[in-house]
Amino acid sequence: MKKKIEVRMLAGRLALENARKNPQIKAAIAQYGYNDARLREGEEKLEAAEQWQRQQKDLYANKTELSRQLARDEQELVALYTNHLTIARFAFRNDEAWQNTLQLNGARVKVRAGKLQQIRTFYRRLTNPAINMLKKLGAVTEEITQAQAMADALVDCSATAKIR
Repeated sequence: MKKKIEVRMLAGRLALENARKNPQIKAAIAQYGYNDARLREGEEKLEAAEQWQRQQKDLYANKTELSRQLARDEQELVALYTNHLTIARFAFRNDEAWQNTLQLNGARVKVRAGKLQQIRTFYRRLTNPAINMLKKLGAVTEEITQAQAMADALVDCSATAKIR
C-alpha cells in the first residue's frame, strides 16, 4: 500500500508539472476548467499530502526505534531479574513467608505484560531487610535500584502503549 501512495503522488506531481509546462496539455485541460489557479490549488493539496506522508514515515521510524529500545531495556531487566531471583531463591530457601511475598516459587509468566508485572511486583516487595540479605549473597544495591526503576518504567510504558 505504501508504494501505491508514493506512486500516485509521483504521478500527480508529474501530471501537474506537465500541465503547467506543456502548452498543448494546458490548452486541453483549460476546456474543463483547469486554469492556472486550479493547477496551483492542486499543487498545494499535493504538497500538503506529501508533507503528511513524510510525517507518517517519521512517525513510523520513531515508533520502530522506540520498540527496539523497549525490547533492549526489557532484555536487560530480565537479565537483572533472573540474577536477583536466583539469589533470592537461595537466600530465602528456608523462609516460606519471603518465598510467598516475593513470588519465588512457581512458573515465571511468559506473556510480556504479565512478565513485566511479575518482575515489578518482585522489586516493589523487596524491603531493606530483604535487600540486605541479597547483598550478603552478592547482589549489588545499585543494580536492584536500577531494576526497580526499569520495572516501573517498562510496565508504565507497556500500559501506555496498549491504551493508544
